[in-house]
Amino acid sequence: MINSLPYSFFKNCSDILLNYDGKIPFHLYLKKCFNAHKNWGSKDRKRYRDASYVYWRFAFPKKILDASAIIQWLKNHYPVPQLPVYNPYEPYETNLSVEINYSSLQTWFTTEPNTWIRINHGHEKTVKRFLETTGIKTIESKKTSLALPSQSNLFELIQRGSIYIQDISSQQAMDFENTLLQDAFYKGASVWDCCSGSGGKSITLALNNEGIDLICSDIRQSIIDNLLSRFTLLKLNPPAIFCIDLSIQNEGFTPVDIAIADLPCSGSGTWRRNPENIHFFDSKRIAEFSKQQILMVQNILPYIKSGGFLVYLTCSVFKEENEINVGQLVDNFGLVLIDSCIVGGHPINGDYLYRAIMQKPLV
Repeated sequence: MINSLPYSFFKNCSDILLNYDGKIPFHLYLKKCFNAHKNWGSKDRKRYRDASYVYWRFAFPKKILDASAIIQWLKNHYPVPQLPVYNPYEPYETNLSVEINYSSLQTWFTTEPNTWIRINHGHEKTVKRFLETTGIKTIESKKTSLALPSQSNLFELIQRGSIYIQDISSQQAMDFENTLLQDAFYKGASVWDCCSGSGGKSITLALNNEGIDLICSDIRQSIIDNLLSRFTLLKLNPPAIFCIDLSIQNEGFTPVDIAIADLPCSGSGTWRRNPENIHFFDSKRIAEFSKQQILMVQNILPYIKSGGFLVYLTCSVFKEENEINVGQLVDNFGLVLIDSCIVGGHPINGDYLYRAIMQKPLV
């Protein structure tokens, strides 16, 4: 079957792909491309986006290609790609955490993720009416969370404070039911989200555990400001906030009952969401991230109370960032491992997260 799309379409796609260097997320790079080509209509932009992501998800093993090679590849694989024989995680098979099924990563990676939303209490009717009016179909539902098509325009609901977007695995990572930690989130318990980012997990913590004393920190003031804006939109009590660099020792704040450390990592458990990242990843960075994680936890531990808890989190599939690091923390700092597991991934059509719950010994 001859591809009916014009040569100019494939040439423009190859230019988009060849000029991308991996330094910023691809979706932000695409926005710049589209702004530079005002003559591309909405249909054109959608096709360029779709074709680019087909390339990132299916063009394995990636090599340094020229324009003609990319054009020919796209002609053969877009708009109907075939599942590649090559598993994109093949170079990292021996690096994977033991709980992860290597073969399932192939189909997981090549499937575009859904957009998961959590509905703010009292906004159920608003969300239902909006989805019906806009024709956005619900793919799956779990309690107060819905899975929607990946490109759903939900800006209006977000601005109303009716929903927030968070992958189902991240939501489940903040659910401590049936763990020893479930009773530690009592009213008044001090909970420090050490690497809060824009606050998705903090919001879930606040919604799941009414009355906790929530503290959020990050190295970037701008992202802390974004976190406060999200809490305001959802009409939640704002947490205490501060900026901190956890790669260095710090002084001057009170120890907490629970520290949630969602640490910087390879992001390999989210590569399905940003498939371009796997093409630009250097395996040497696994060891770099691992060392950084240990250092940051070492600087967090003094600010957890005796008998308090550390929740160690990564969005990585690599054992060096996950169970190997946790083993080192247990051996070197006397922490007691309560529970560890892979959260989400292929079984629930979400990101792959690793979570370990550890307790600081009583002194």
